Formats: sequence, structure tokens, C-alpha cells
Amino acid sequence: MLSQFCIKRPIFATVMAILIVLAGIISVRVLPVSLYPNITPPSVMISASYDGADIQTLSRTVAQPIEAQLSGIQGLIYYTTTLRSSGEVRINCTFEIGTDPNNAVLEINNRVRTAERKLPQAVRNVGVTVRKRSSDNLLRIILTSPDKSMSPLAMADYANVNIVDELKRVPDIGDVMVFGNVESAMRIWVDPLRMAKLRVTTSDIEKAISAQNQQYGVGRTGTAPTPENQQLFYTVTGRNQLVNPEQFGNIVLRSDPAFGTIHLRDVARIEVGRRNYEFQTEQSGYPAANIGVFLQTGGNALAAANAVVKRMDELKEHFPKGKLTYSVTDDTTVFVKASLKEVITTYHPDRIIIEPSGVGKLSDVIKAVKGVDVDCEISLNSYTTVADVNKCKMYMRNFGEFFENQLQYARTIILSRTDTPKATEEKVAKAVALIREVNKDAVIITTPIEKLDGAQILEAMEQGREEDEEFCPVCGGHHDHDHEHEHHHHDHDGECGCDHDHEHEHHHHDHDDECGCGHDHDHEHHHHDGECGCGHDHHHHHADEVFTSWGRETAKKYTKEEIEAALKTLSEAEDLGVILRAKGMVDGKDGQWIYFDMVPEEYEVRTGTPQITGKICVIGSKMAEDKIAEIFGVNE
Repeated sequence: MLSQFCIKRPIFATVMAILIVLAGIISVRVLPVSLYPNITPPSVMISASYDGADIQTLSRTVAQPIEAQLSGIQGLIYYTTTLRSSGEVRINCTFEIGTDPNNAVLEINNRVRTAERKLPQAVRNVGVTVRKRSSDNLLRIILTSPDKSMSPLAMADYANVNIVDELKRVPDIGDVMVFGNVESAMRIWVDPLRMAKLRVTTSDIEKAISAQNQQYGVGRTGTAPTPENQQLFYTVTGRNQLVNPEQFGNIVLRSDPAFGTIHLRDVARIEVGRRNYEFQTEQSGYPAANIGVFLQTGGNALAAANAVVKRMDELKEHFPKGKLTYSVTDDTTVFVKASLKEVITTYHPDRIIIEPSGVGKLSDVIKAVKGVDVDCEISLNSYTTVADVNKCKMYMRNFGEFFENQLQYARTIILSRTDTPKATEEKVAKAVALIREVNKDAVIITTPIEKLDGAQILEAMEQGREEDEEFCPVCGGHHDHDHEHEHHHHDHDGECGCDHDHEHEHHHHDHDDECGCGHDHDHEHHHHDGECGCGHDHHHHHADEVFTSWGRETAKKYTKEEIEAALKTLSEAEDLGVILRAKGMVDGKDGQWIYFDMVPEEYEVRTGTPQITGKICVIGSKMAEDKIAEIFGVNE
């Protein structure tokens, strides 16, 4: 059926093929790129440490007080607690899909601060941390000492002071940590025989250290009120916290008539060592320190990895000369780059067009791909939006924020269905006027797409905005740049620097012919700025804050009339929420498979090839999912 359609309309088929290719070029850079894309709900990690405590103590004194505060947090699905013999406590809190990770971190942090007063002093001294991060390890950084002059402890201390905080500031990085609790600590090795002989207990030692290893503000002398002729005052300094083994050794445990003054050095050996000896790292026979870098939830793995390496190269300039160097291991982005490289080397595309599926903002898409081409000879060229001329006003009214965002950031806007009977000259003019209120500069194509050849469409898309002007997805303004604006024409005769090509756009399209999913559909992303169909005001929202999806797999058989009735109900009913889109493929009672698509005020039902199982999907806001399931007869 499709082949016959294309044979009869060769110009139309050629134009759509060009558009699909262009969409692929753009799309490589539209979405965050990672080895394993994040499809899980957002999570927040709570970490605490209680050195020397057993599992039962950790559970009773640390985990339980924190867990007691987690009940009732909005959006929290469940949490899992991990206790380690090294004294570490980790509680991973998982939230519903669509929950803002920043709000989740804030709420969890407030609850943890409430629980802190019930935690042991040793835990409070170290601190309880709350952070959002992906569970995926982005890469690892290994520090080594070429001349072996620095020990693993020294390298770990250097990393904690000079590297960790710097890498945490890199965009899309969720967490950075030195593995193994490799930190300096004052270690006191007590001698049980000497303690017994001198009648000293461990509690005596703990109390003496706690009392004598303190920082106090002593005060000042000579301050007001003072004699008239006094002109000076002095700050009185007392003993600071102890910093070396000798000072700890001088701690007085007890003065006893029988044994005299007993010092800590009399019953113990004191030295500076590691907090934990359970974790050892070596590289090629050299002692090393291991730094783990974790991606932030939803972050761009390629861009983040490149930024981390760049920052490490900058920090390397301040390393102790000849004493410290670094290398990157376990870089997961290598596999991503290799996969993208294979696309180029295998197919040698001139252009790639990306069409993101689902509901989203063009500005968010643009931001997501910034930086992916750090070391590539490829550039982001065109942002194109396709808008149905017959639905433009309705989408603007019901889905203003998102729909306007598509129009606002597009360089080229294609008005589809301008050759239909409904698309009068007056309606086309009104649609253009609405678009111009949002975007004064974009190229608007009003000529029916079938009447244009590929060269004309390509020229319109590529001229877009002026070469010296770039639309900023952050502030929404225009910035003049001295550099030339690159286009997405690439001749990939060899390999590019980043091992992949990418280009960017063409989301939110009306598909007048069949797309890769095997069925026809109107595909607009619509959204709102003022009063919207979802019943609340919007300023700046992400799609997952507003829209949800309902989907079912089903083996139920339908007639074409049953599907049409269901779609009509979805389109007209006012008690189902705001329905943005419905589509699916189901088994028909007559032996044929039924494919369907619906957007507000319009739906289409047709037959297609069999699928493994029937699938139904509805996208919208504040949907009455039980009623929708009832309409399709798939109640659980």
C-alpha cells in the first residue's frame, strides 16, 4: 500500500525522504547520549558513616532514625537501605517518574536534618550527605605517582582537597568520590596489657581524648570598659585541636599516686594513617588513588565526560611536578562514541535528522545536545517545527507553553495541510499571524509540501536565522557572535574527531505519510503558556511536569467501529482530562490488524500488518486513566 502510494507520487516521496534524512541528522544531538539511557525514576542517595560500629548498631542508631523521617514524603515510592561492615550506611530513595529531582533532594535533606539530633555524635561529626545522582558510573580517574614519592593516602588527601569539589562543579555531574574512605585519620593502637597494668580502660581513653582535643574561643583582654589611657587590647589564644601524634601522646589520662601521671603514649601507639584499609588501588604496580565520577540523573554522558577530562587537564597544570599524574579508566562513553562512529563509517551520511518522540520543549532539546560536538567537525544546523495549519489556533489555546516553545525556537516552520479544503487563504493568514506573534524571524513555509522540491525545502531550512545570530535556549534572546554559524553539511570521507555525526532537529512533525512506526499520524507537540487545558498556569515547565501517558498491552480483539467509537469519546468527552494524543495497533475481529491515531478534533483508523501484541497509548494531562481503560475495555 505504501509502495503504491509513493510510486504514484514520486515528488512527494522524494521530499519526505529528504525530510526524514534531515531529521535524522539533527536528532543525533537532540537527546542526552549515554551507554544505558536513564529510564528509571529519579533517586536520591543518603550517606552516613559510623566507624567501628557493627551492623546491628548501624541499623539501630543510624538507619532507623533516618528511615522514620522518610514516611509521608510526596512522590516517594520506596527506599532501600544498605549497611556495610566498614561503618557505611546508604539509603537510596526512589521517587515517582516526573518528580523534580531538585525538590526531592530538598525534601529529603530537610527530613535528614530533623533526624540528625538522634544520631550518634560520631556520625554527626562526619556529617550526613544527601545528593541526587545516577547509579551509573560515568568514568573513573586514577591518580598515580610516577616517582612513588606520594603514598595512596597522600594522593587521596590531595584529591579530596583539590580535585573532588572542582569536578562536582562540572555540568551534569551528580557526584564525585574517592573510593575506599581513603582519608587521613589519627589512629590509636592501645596495648591491653599496659592498660591492665596501669588500670586504664577504653572509656578513660575516650573521655580524655574528647575532653582535651577541643577547640575553644578563650576571649580577649583589655576590651571595654577600659581605663582612659589604655589603647591596646589582646586576643587570648588557647590550645587548639591536636594535630600530630606527639600532641595526642601527651594527653593525660590520669594522675595516680601509685603510678604518677599517665599519658596516652604510656598505653598506646599513635600514628597518622588511613581511616579504612579495606580498599587498595594499584595501577601497573604503582600505588594509586581511585576517584569515581557519577552522572547526574538525565545528564548528557558524552558532554559530561568531555568536560571532566578538560577540567582534569586544567587541574593537572597545578599537580606537584613529576610526583602526580592521572589517567581515565572505565570510560563508558567510549562505547557510545564507537556506536556513533559506526553509523558514520558504515553509512557515510551527508546529514542526519533527529525526530524526538514524545512531548517536550525544543529549548530543552537544544540544551541537551549542546557540547556533544566538542571535538567534532559536525555542527548543529537547523531547528524545524511542523505545525498543522488547521489546528494551530487550537494548540496555541490549549497547549500554549509547549506549543509556543516549538515555534519560538524554530528556525524554520512548515505549515502542513495547507492544501486541504479547510485551509482557506484566511485561515493560513491567521496561522501565520499567530506564529509571527511568537517568532518574528523564522522562515515559514506555507506552500503545500508536495509542490516543493527537496532543494527548496533544504534551502528554506538552512537559511533560517542570520548567520551571525544565535537563538539562546537559556534566556530566550538573540546573541551576536563573532564566529561563523556552522551548517550541518558534512562530507564524512574519513572519521570525525568525536567518532560520531550528529545534527539536530525536526521534532514535532505532522506526518502526512507513513512514518517508521508503521502508521500515519499527526504529530504535534502542544502546550501552554497561560490558561491551558490542564487547568493551571504555566511559566516554565518540562513536559513530564505537565503530561503523563497511559498505555496497555492487550490481546483483545476489536472491530473498526469499536475503535472509532473509543476515539470519538476520547476526543469529545470532558471528564477524561486533557487528551493530547492517542495511538496504537490492535488485533481486529475480522483477522486484520487495526492501526489508529488521534489528536484533538481529529482521528484516523486503518488496517496494517500484524504485531506481536496489541498496544494502546494515550498522552495527556490529568487523565482519568480508569475511565480510559474502560473505554477500550482493558480494565484490570
